[in-house]
Amino acid sequence: MRCASWSLFTDLSSGVLRATAWFVCSKEESMKQRIPLGWAGIDVGKGHHWICLVDQDGTTVWSMRVDNDEAVILDAIGSVLARGEEVVWGVDVTGTMSGLLLALLAAHGQRVRYLPGRTVNRWPAPTAVRPRPMPATPT
Repeated sequence: MRCASWSLFTDLSSGVLRATAWFVCSKEESMKQRIPLGWAGIDVGKGHHWICLVDQDGTTVWSMRVDNDEAVILDAIGSVLARGEEVVWGVDVTGTMSGLLLALLAAHGQRVRYLPGRTVNRWPAPTAVRPRPMPATPT
């Protein structure tokens, strides 16, 4: 099992921004099972983001409020990657509010998909109380 912590630094000799990772596990982290495929949905905001990682069954594996700060975002990326072997990220905003977040995800080679908030809000969710209506069948 690998638990990751991430760091970005500027290589002064070449002036290039580089990403590095080192692997450290706390006792709690090493006790958790990694999921084979995870979906990390990000609700983007100006001052903070909300990241929620779910497994293939839709069970929440990890959820946290993340300040829009490079060190905090990198720590959150490391926490998500420590819990999933493969993670697909989804964001609801691709503008300036998500610029730092998207740049850090891209720097770490992460797959990011855009899903507009309007689509999510209008998506009918089936529940035990209110099942999804079946389409009418011609008679």
